[in-house]
Amino acid sequence: MAESEPSRPGVLAVRLSVEPSHVTRQVRQLEDAGYMRRFPHPDDRRAQRVRITDTGLAAFERVREAGRRGVGTALSEWSTEGGDFSPASSAGRRLRRTRGDGVGPSPRRPVAPHSAD
Repeated sequence: MAESEPSRPGVLAVRLSVEPSHVTRQVRQLEDAGYMRRFPHPDDRRAQRVRITDTGLAAFERVREAGRRGVGTALSEWSTEGGDFSPASSAGRRLRRTRGDGVGPSPRRPVAPHSAD
């Protein structure tokens, strides 16, 4: 949600490979906590879409940054011997994206699936 356009709960269920009722419950809890907001679909009054709030985005960024720090700590003693971690290598790009040094996609932009490099 943080990196995509507002979506219908049913679309989220498909993306997550879960039953729609699971998404409905989670959205309700996230909305109650102030992390998400529901609003009417502009083309279908019967449908609703959900969007992450600024509070939700801030929480998402905190969790993402904690994950990056954890991965960075875990990988900090890796040696580059025997592997190409240069900026041009696909492994190097993935490693820097994981470690969060600004090479990866920017927040709130849809992320395309990775192709096999």
